[in-house]
Amino acid sequence: MNGKRTLRTRRWIVWALITGLLLALVGKLTPPPVNAATQSAANSNAREISSDWWSAIQEDIRRTVLAIPYTVNSTNDVDDGACNSTHCSLREAIIAANTHAGADTIAFNISGAGVHSIAPLTALPPLIDDSTIINGYSQPGAEPATNETPATILIEVDGTNTTNQSGLVITSTNNVIRGLAVNRFDFDGIGIGYATATGNVVAGNHLGIDPQGMIDRGNGHSSVFVGLGATNNTVGGDEPAERNVLSGNGWAGVEIHGSGTVSNTISGNYIGTAASGMAALGNALYGVRIYGGAQNNIVGGDRGSATTLAKRNVISGNGVHGVHLAGEDTSGNTVAGNHIGTTVYGIAAIGNSADGVYIALGAHDNIIGGDSEKKRNVISGNLDHGVYLTGTTTMSNTIFGNYIGTDANGIASLSNEGSGVVVRGGAQHNIIGGNAIGQWNIISGNQDHGIHLSDVGTIGNLVRRNLIGTDATGTTALGNASCGVLLDDGASESMIWFNVASANLVGICLSGATTMSNTILGNYIGTNLTTTTALSNTLGGVYLTGGTHHNIVGDTSALLPNVISGNGGSGVIISGTGTMHNTLLHNLIGRAVDGFTRVGNAENGVLIAAGAQNNIVGPENIIVDSTLDGVAVEGSDSYGNRITQNHMRSNTLGIRLLGGANGGIAAPVITTVTMGSDPVTIQGTACAGCTVEVFGNMNDDGEGHVYLGSAVATGGNFNLTEDSHGLHYLTATATDATLGTSEFSTVYKIPYGVYLPLIAR
Repeated sequence: MNGKRTLRTRRWIVWALITGLLLALVGKLTPPPVNAATQSAANSNAREISSDWWSAIQEDIRRTVLAIPYTVNSTNDVDDGACNSTHCSLREAIIAANTHAGADTIAFNISGAGVHSIAPLTALPPLIDDSTIINGYSQPGAEPATNETPATILIEVDGTNTTNQSGLVITSTNNVIRGLAVNRFDFDGIGIGYATATGNVVAGNHLGIDPQGMIDRGNGHSSVFVGLGATNNTVGGDEPAERNVLSGNGWAGVEIHGSGTVSNTISGNYIGTAASGMAALGNALYGVRIYGGAQNNIVGGDRGSATTLAKRNVISGNGVHGVHLAGEDTSGNTVAGNHIGTTVYGIAAIGNSADGVYIALGAHDNIIGGDSEKKRNVISGNLDHGVYLTGTTTMSNTIFGNYIGTDANGIASLSNEGSGVVVRGGAQHNIIGGNAIGQWNIISGNQDHGIHLSDVGTIGNLVRRNLIGTDATGTTALGNASCGVLLDDGASESMIWFNVASANLVGICLSGATTMSNTILGNYIGTNLTTTTALSNTLGGVYLTGGTHHNIVGDTSALLPNVISGNGGSGVIISGTGTMHNTLLHNLIGRAVDGFTRVGNAENGVLIAAGAQNNIVGPENIIVDSTLDGVAVEGSDSYGNRITQNHMRSNTLGIRLLGGANGGIAAPVITTVTMGSDPVTIQGTACAGCTVEVFGNMNDDGEGHVYLGSAVATGGNFNLTEDSHGLHYLTATATDATLGTSEFSTVYKIPYGVYLPLIAR
């Protein structure tokens, strides 16, 4: 340790000696003497050593050693060739910094109180030399923002006098612009462009608004434009002092554009609000726009806490969308930890006029949200939808870990006026939801649907592990006004998996003749997260209508049953002409996930009506504890519906056919049971050619507790041989290939146990 200290001390001594020598030279060097002969020789050789040249060397050494800033002391736009204590305009300071190789600082010390407005007459020079700092906070009286207090900005760069120009342009590396108000330029407030523009920071500015952060003084395009291959630039930061307010512009708060424009970060800003973060001062179109093939950029980051804002952007109050991602090569971008459509603390709305996040035109493999609380977006209070995806090549985007339609605490509604998430227009293979509980979206409290998948070509999307219609705990109702999840108008081949869809008007809805081949499995529909308590969907759990077909409700492997329980209407409703070839299997309808706890539906377990045909209920559904019937089929135009191998009890009737449903097919009659040692023979009559299913029951309720087996009623008679078990009551159904399944038969009571291989629940 002593050796290290000695070495460090020696280094400081050497540095001090070098610095002292340079300072001595700066103070003592004078132009070399020039006698007549020397002057004559110099003139003859066309060379002249001037005192100006020697002064420039002195100035260069002084600025390099002492980091003395170029100090702007005038608001005028005059360039008289020098930046000095007598006169230095912003234009002169930028020219001087560009001329001097190496790091430079441009400071301000303009006499007089209040805001000082600099109004260039022509375009200011771009920053072409690296490592220049323009620091508006050096003006006496200026102060950066704190967590609660907006910045005091006293230097304004006003583009009113220029035409078709941006305010400040950066084409070099490691520059910093802070503490300025830049407004009223025809193009952008600040432009960062070309592959040479890397590592730049724009922080602590008011761009597109007045210095006080309260009045719209928008630039024609955007507050900040990053493009043409610019990389690794930062707009904002993770401290309050680095917060930009990027509002009031003609296009966007921030635009990131173009192939090769990668790895830029937009964090800790107020975009579309006043400097307080509590009132709208919107950009005319977008808060943040990433397009044209820009990749791997970050909007946000660590969202902080209730009292620490960290990298959270507030992206609210904008004229169209909060965040807009577009273009076929626009990929790998992350939007995380932001409040989009709300105030800074996320408890009141400052809605964007359309969607919170809009992804279109082939943008792919982007992430909205993240795998922790710190990466959570709150996307609420918007005047249309929370998140909207559209376009045939818009694919493989992931939306997870967000609160969509709630406040920042996830306990109160802060509605988007449309749906929480919309996927349509052929968008494919997108994922809504995460893998673990901490990655779930809370999609609740929205004024239309929670999630809406729509249109032909919208295929292969996955909705997994979301709380849809509850608060963040999954125990309290916070319903969406319509369906928790809606698939319609051709949305197909998608999977709705392991969500809680409760406390909505309907839990999950499928509609439309071109809506097909979707799978609904492992969801809790109508209950809380534990499934032991009802959080009723008002009209029903699952609703298939409008001609939707070939969908599966349940898990063919029986490993992930849906729990469809506790609903205010029927558990499942299959309705409408053309609604056909849908299958319900391996579901718990009226029970908790343990299969024992009773959470009955208020009407039927399953209702088939209004012309729905050729649907299948079974096998292995548990349909119990319905206030009305286990399965009800209504109307003469509802036929061909097959009800097979289910477990039914504690309903009013197990199966009820109303108004000639399923062709009015007659129930079979069990006539004899022949008892021997083993097996048992069950005989009876039924419609010729029909398949008869026989059930054993623990009481004479007339339902079907345990499926025993089946036989064909050849010539109108059936004969079923089964192993024995101790069940005293038998019932049966008959199924015609065209008409469908009958009600249960009259109970056949046997005097002692028929020994069967299954156990009722």
